[in-house]
Amino acid sequence: MKKILVLILLGTLPLYGGEDYKLYKSGKRAWYSENWQEATTCFENVLENYPDSSFYKNSLYYLGSCQFKQGSFQNAFDYLSEYLEASGSTTSFQDAEELRILSAFKLVKTHPHMINVLREKLKAKHVEQVILSASLLLKLDDQGVIEALFKHLEQTESQRVQQKIILFIEENGSLEDQKKLRPFLNEGTQEVVFRKNKMIHLIVQEDNQEVLNITVPLSFVDYFQEFLSHEQITFIEKNEKKDFEKLIRLAKDLSEGEVLLKISSPEGDLIKIVVE
Repeated sequence: MKKILVLILLGTLPLYGGEDYKLYKSGKRAWYSENWQEATTCFENVLENYPDSSFYKNSLYYLGSCQFKQGSFQNAFDYLSEYLEASGSTTSFQDAEELRILSAFKLVKTHPHMINVLREKLKAKHVEQVILSASLLLKLDDQGVIEALFKHLEQTESQRVQQKIILFIEENGSLEDQKKLRPFLNEGTQEVVFRKNKMIHLIVQEDNQEVLNITVPLSFVDYFQEFLSHEQITFIEKNEKKDFEKLIRLAKDLSEGEVLLKISSPEGDLIKIVVE
């Protein structure tokens, strides 16, 4: 009976050993080594020769990333758009969204209509995309950015989103804009923006599932590694090329809202640490 059960289970598992898998893994190795051309060749082969592969969708992301790194911004935008459309709005990979926004920004001079991509992202659900788009639009001297942020501020109920938008308007708005902020500060946001005790916000996801979401006082920074596994700390040190203890202590020098680190993958893994 046990043998039959094992055979049934094995029959339900995906078999990773085909040529598409080998190309995908080779592409990822090249991508992590920043060998963009070699990675491009591998991921292009997956897309061209294995349209039904389970690695097809993620190859779109990696290929878009490679194209961006090589300065092919139109190709990057197209691949990332296709990846995000395939992923669906509820599972979109945040880095793909941000790379797509940056690609659109790079294309504005030759393709003026791309500015509409940035404007549309001022209404995005994720505040990081909103602030990134607003920053890029200000570089393009686009009118109406601050006004659009005020509309977002009026509509959101998230204190974190309010904080980030208020900080952005304070840093980039006019004196008149500062006056318009007063009602929002009086509604309780002021305590969030100007509080003295810094906090550290840690988010960990595995396979698109949130496994940890905590906020602790900055005074706990020396004990922060207790919240992460040995494998996660090793992963951070490899990507950041810094000792974890030295890296985490840098949080003491950051301002509220600044991201200490953000490491993620299309498979849905994420480690993000923010000073709040």
